[in-house]
Amino acid sequence: MEKTLSSKLSALFILLAVVFAAFSAQAQQQLSGNVFAYKSEPFVAVVVDKSTSILYIVEMKDDRPEIIAKTSVLVGGGGGDKKVSGDMKTPEGVYYITGFLSPEQLRKAYGSTADDYGTGAFPLSYPNFFDRISGKTGSGIWIHGKRVDRKEQTTRGCVALENDVLDKYKQYLKRGVPVVIARKVNFEQLHNYESEKAFLKEKLDGLVASWEGLDYDSFASNYHIQFRSGSGENYAQYLRKKKVLMGLYPERSIEISSVRAFKENGDEFLYDFNQLYCADNLLAYGNKKLYLKKEVDELKIIAEEFFSESYEPVVRARVAEFLEEWKISWESMDIGKYMAAYSSSFSSDGFSYESWKADKTDKFQKYSTIKINIDNIKISQVSPKRVRVSFIQHFIGDSYSDTGIKTLELEGCPGDYKIRSELWRAK
Repeated sequence: MEKTLSSKLSALFILLAVVFAAFSAQAQQQLSGNVFAYKSEPFVAVVVDKSTSILYIVEMKDDRPEIIAKTSVLVGGGGGDKKVSGDMKTPEGVYYITGFLSPEQLRKAYGSTADDYGTGAFPLSYPNFFDRISGKTGSGIWIHGKRVDRKEQTTRGCVALENDVLDKYKQYLKRGVPVVIARKVNFEQLHNYESEKAFLKEKLDGLVASWEGLDYDSFASNYHIQFRSGSGENYAQYLRKKKVLMGLYPERSIEISSVRAFKENGDEFLYDFNQLYCADNLLAYGNKKLYLKKEVDELKIIAEEFFSESYEPVVRARVAEFLEEWKISWESMDIGKYMAAYSSSFSSDGFSYESWKADKTDKFQKYSTIKINIDNIKISQVSPKRVRVSFIQHFIGDSYSDTGIKTLELEGCPGDYKIRSELWRAK
């Protein structure tokens, strides 16, 4: 009897373990549906759920979110989204940490009231651009600590943490870290999360393809009738300018990278990505933010910001990649790959593309090995689609060697360079 009972209990424990393991596996598949990424380096985001007063630290790795920490917080009273200054509500949207105020800085600025912020404060970028064009007002929305003897269970709009927790989280709360404040955080099964991410990727890729491919009607269909650009253009002004530019400069290349997308709720999203734009009239690089809001049942771009950065690091990196591939093709004496680096309109010192190819084909046959070393690379941007590159070139071919200064004139956009002309002089 005891043996039978023992067997039944063992079977029951095994069944419970299987059920628990299945439940745990299912729970682990619940992902934060407020943070998405593709073509992105790993990053950390903060997600605040106002309905449960919980703050999550989300780590994005391999374009998938993982909650690595969470804690209870205090948020503003009154419920709902912040609309005006002094309404004591916590705003709902996507913001960024703009810095850190130490207790010493707070005390210097606010005197004894600095104790209200505990062991420091992280100001947020409220109101963001979308908030401002929507008429929202107010400022001073922070993530901060608490006064030791605090009794109030709501804030004046900020997000407040216990001091020991804030101190532990300071390693994540850096300038530029995105903070999603939502009325209710979305948790999704893996397949639903991947489906939504695919939708967001397809939508952004479609926008870029229509812009690059001069499909004005498709491009325009992405924009909300209440659209505003960072430079103040409305829907009609912005699209009119884009249509004119499409006609004037039809050849363009648009490359996006480090794409991040944030969802406040089902009606409002933000794309945040780096953009390299290249056309005959302009080479520009920077960070772009697109705010999306539903128009009827379709997400449309209602606001756009572009923060220009230097394109020089991108150009340097792409030129270095190009030179390395060109050098390898020369050393391997692969005439097909070598000539693929040259423009069909190549012209240099009496050589055309075809005569240069014939000359190099002949020379490749005379050497058993070729070794090229490149030093002291100098790059200058001649025009948006023209780069001049000079360097010291060391050539070793069997028993012959020489050293000289090589100058290449490259045409095209970064990542799609071709050699237009090539000059060499002995050093």
